[in-house]
Amino acid sequence: TESDRAAYVTGVLGSWPWAQDPAALTQALEGLENGDWAGLGLPWFQIAFTQPLGHAEGPAHLARIDRLIALRRDIATRAPALLRSLYVSLVDQAGQVRRIIASFDRHPHRNAILGRRSTLEEEAYLEKGAFPHLRVFRG
Repeated sequence: TESDRAAYVTGVLGSWPWAQDPAALTQALEGLENGDWAGLGLPWFQIAFTQPLGHAEGPAHLARIDRLIALRRDIATRAPALLRSLYVSLVDQAGQVRRIIASFDRHPHRNAILGRRSTLEEEAYLEKGAFPHLRVFRG
């Protein structure tokens, strides 16, 4: 279950599963500004590097996701033809995350683990179980 996975991660890392999001976000933003991201070269490395833009809750989340979508679009255009549909799928996934954050201002699937109360709207979303991060890549 999600709770079991969170307990495992907490045991391994010594903190809740998203405790490192602020540090990861800081590094990602700095790397985008100082050229580290561009220097990675390989599209998959660039995708992983920018993950905190959508993953980390907090101020300016929608603006960060908009930037993530733009970066992923750029990556998709440069990706090898054989893999391009996979990268386009990741653009779509970021768009789905954006819609969730625009609706709830947070990732509702984290509520139980973080001890947050879900709104009625979040509960309806959670019941569907259609979470972008669990979607299988289309390619």
